[in-house]
Amino acid sequence: MVSLNKRLFTERLHTVSTFCFRMGRHNLISRMKILLQLCCMIIVLKANTIGICIRNCAQCKTMFGPYFEGQLCADACLKFKGKIIPDCEDISPVAQFLNKFK
Repeated sequence: MVSLNKRLFTERLHTVSTFCFRMGRHNLISRMKILLQLCCMIIVLKANTIGICIRNCAQCKTMFGPYFEGQLCADACLKFKGKIIPDCEDISPVAQFLNKFK
């Protein structure tokens, strides 16, 4: 899903840059609007990545139950801005959030 969003963003960026090139130098306000839209798209993509990360933490909490530190995982999602997305089926990325149940 993330790669699809990145591909969509790249396609939109190419479309917008082509449009700006064809407009020439005359319409500065339109260019500023387009730049603002691109910035908003970047923010949405980053927020989407963080959301995916937190949802994966919740999924791992469901799978591992009391052995999984879900809050610690969600905090890591926010701290690293969704760059490290846990995969519950691969033990190495989630090992740091597992504990021994007492």
